Amino acid sequence: MRRVENTALLVVLILLTSACGGALSLNPTDTPMPTYTFTPEPTQTPMPTATLEPTNTLLVCDADSSLKGFKTTVPYDEFAVHYNEISGTRSLIIWFVDPELNPAAAGGEIQTNLDLALTHAAELSQQIRVQFPCVTELFDVINPIVVDQKYTGWFSGMLDPTIIPDEETLTSAEIDQLVDKFTVGYLLEALHGPIPAGSCSWPLVRESMQNHFSPERQNVAFYFVVDDFGANVWAQWDGPTDPIFMMTSLMNVTMELECFIPTANLIFIVVDDDGTAGLVGIVPQGDAGSMQIVYER
Repeated sequence: MRRVENTALLVVLILLTSACGGALSLNPTDTPMPTYTFTPEPTQTPMPTATLEPTNTLLVCDADSSLKGFKTTVPYDEFAVHYNEISGTRSLIIWFVDPELNPAAAGGEIQTNLDLALTHAAELSQQIRVQFPCVTELFDVINPIVVDQKYTGWFSGMLDPTIIPDEETLTSAEIDQLVDKFTVGYLLEALHGPIPAGSCSWPLVRESMQNHFSPERQNVAFYFVVDDFGANVWAQWDGPTDPIFMMTSLMNVTMELECFIPTANLIFIVVDDDGTAGLVGIVPQGDAGSMQIVYER
């Protein structure tokens, strides 16, 4: 298992700008027009009938359509999926709550949790690759983020989808090999102290924030991770970065956090219709007056 020093998940986001990547074509592949063969009927009717001949239809890759598919196949009850492009690197981010991780792990159980988190992250990435071949054209990296049922972050890493085998199933040894190919951004080494609780739960807060955005907008996501830097709420939505419009969405999101953990950091990402990030900011410990812009396109 590859290990690195722990870093805040905010740093992981910024590190995506230097993650492994390559040439990426964002233009959908043209679909050829079907051809028709006209076969005359053995009757006196002069009108021919058109017989549609099957042709090979090229795969058309569309990020939003693929995103809908990703959301229907993630095998976890609580998850978030979104994508973005920062400094030329297109990332598919999949956050999920892994019920097999023990939130009270101690001693050797911590390594057991880490092994499970990495294995499940690799398995999910491989299934995405198999079920959605377009992932290799649409994204430079898949970034699974694994938390336990108390939202403690155990693992965040990046994997180039082009190196993931496209076999339907992999052996345990092959999954282990895939785990070793992760570029690791975060690994938990010790559980954190208690986080002050609010009066409402994360699922309720997340639903309330989502209600401010049309369900037709696929590339909108909210998730929660507790790491070395405390409690972190991540939010991404598509829209303009002009302060007048951006602040309206930001205020709607922060309003829903008032009943949640009062000291939570809010990391927000604003993307355009293509998923390109125009703005990344942080509201530290719920203090709107201390808002910082950490990335601007």
